[in-house]
Amino acid sequence: MKFFLAIILFFFTFSLLIISPRVFVGQAELASFLSSEELKRISSSICVHLFYRQLEIGSGTLIEKKQGAYLVLTNAHVVRGVESISIQTPDGKKHKAQVLITPHFEHIDIALLQFDSKNSYQIATWEKNLHIQKGERVLAAGFAREKGLVFSTGNISFVPDKILKDGYQIGYTSDIKQGMSGGPILSAVSGKLIGINGKSAFPITNNGYVYEDGSIPSAELIENMRATSWGIPVQNFIGELVHSQKVPKKI
Repeated sequence: MKFFLAIILFFFTFSLLIISPRVFVGQAELASFLSSEELKRISSSICVHLFYRQLEIGSGTLIEKKQGAYLVLTNAHVVRGVESISIQTPDGKKHKAQVLITPHFEHIDIALLQFDSKNSYQIATWEKNLHIQKGERVLAAGFAREKGLVFSTGNISFVPDKILKDGYQIGYTSDIKQGMSGGPILSAVSGKLIGINGKSAFPITNNGYVYEDGSIPSAELIENMRATSWGIPVQNFIGELVHSQKVPKKI
């Protein structure tokens, strides 16, 4: 009787050794993506609202703090021609901001803003050498005009080998509304910043679908590109941007 019990116990223990790794693998797979609530929490803590006087002009992303000064990344087209800018942080407070002159980035649709505050705000984290892959899950955030902070999940649909003019190189299926330019694009795996919003799908013209070397995609490819939103990946410029010499521009 003891012999048969020993055999049963052996096979039972052996089956657990076979099954349990599968259980742990399944748990790892489930944990490989952050929840939508966590992604929204991260986005809402690093995304800021930009104003010209009382007019909403776009969004920005908190990327660095140095001695009480915060740096905010946005698109150049958001602040172009604007005389004064105020930034509303996640706590609802507004701060007067300066546009910083960033050498060597005149041909990229990015701008860097600075404001001073003694308050503590979260800043985005990123991987400089992040390899963005087609099909990757993302969450985009920004302040859609008259709608407040909006979150939109999607997938990477284009990562062209050649950069489009103005630095655009991420095509993704998130629905980007007017006002979300400059807001963060987060990886759903790490919650880290991989780019900023810049262009919504189906623009009026095809002027943006030109590579930075001046060549033009095929007509068929342009039609496919038009169906997605486009952003600027941070790894193309973020290290140089943050550590380059920055000069305040009077506005």
